[in-house]
Amino acid sequence: MTLPESLVAAIGVFRELGWAEADDGDIMDLPLGTTEQRRIAKAGLSKGAWGGIEQLSENSWGWRNRVGVDADMLGAFAVRVGVSARRAAEIFPRRLPAEQQGALLAERGAVFVSTFAGVGRRALWVSTGIVHALALTDTEIPPDPGYLERWAEIASTSLGADPGAARDPDLVPVAVIGARYRESLTAALQAGIAAPQDSAALLGGVERGWIGGDEARELVLFAMDRAQRPKDRVA
Repeated sequence: MTLPESLVAAIGVFRELGWAEADDGDIMDLPLGTTEQRRIAKAGLSKGAWGGIEQLSENSWGWRNRVGVDADMLGAFAVRVGVSARRAAEIFPRRLPAEQQGALLAERGAVFVSTFAGVGRRALWVSTGIVHALALTDTEIPPDPGYLERWAEIASTSLGADPGAARDPDLVPVAVIGARYRESLTAALQAGIAAPQDSAALLGGVERGWIGGDEARELVLFAMDRAQRPKDRVA
C-alpha cells in the first residue's frame, strides 16, 4: 500500500511535533504546530485509509496498520488539528478512556460534538465519551435515536451501580450523568426511546433532584403513550 504524499507529509508533522513518542495521557497537552503545520496535517489526515484488511498469516486475516505510527495517536492528532466530525468518527482513538475521549471532543466545540454524535452508528461505540463531552460543553442534546438509546443504557447502568462497590472505570460517574440529565432524559423519552428494564435506576434522577417528580411523571406518561410495543409500555 503506497501512502499519498499528503498523508506522508502529515505524518511527518506528527513526528516533528513529538506525537509519535508520546503517551496517551499527553494527548491534550501536545503541540499542534504552526499554522502551516496544521494546514499540512489536516489536509493529509482528512481522507484516505491508514491500513486495510489483509492476510496476516496462513490462517488469519485482520487489519494491518500501514502508516508506521500509532493509529490511535494519529487519530487524536487528526481530531485536534481540525478534521471534520464525519472523518473523526472514522479514525477516532478507541482505546482512550471515556473521560479523555470527552475532552478531545469538547475541545472542538459544541457544533462538532453534536455533529459527531449524529454522523451514524460508527460513532456509537464512543457514546460514553460523548456523554463526557456534553457535560463539558453547552452542546444541544443530539436528537440521534441511536445515541439517545445508548445514553439511556449508560445512565441506567451508572445510576444503578452499588455506590459501596469498587469504582468501575467503564462507568460514567454519576456527577457527569447529572450534568445534562434532565435534558437528556427529556430528549430520549420524547424521541420514543424505550426505557431500559431497570428504568427505576434511570429515574433515580428524581431522588437526586435533577428533575422534578411532576415533570418526570408527565414525561413517562408521554413515553407510554408514544410506545409502539406492549413491552415498551410495560418498561
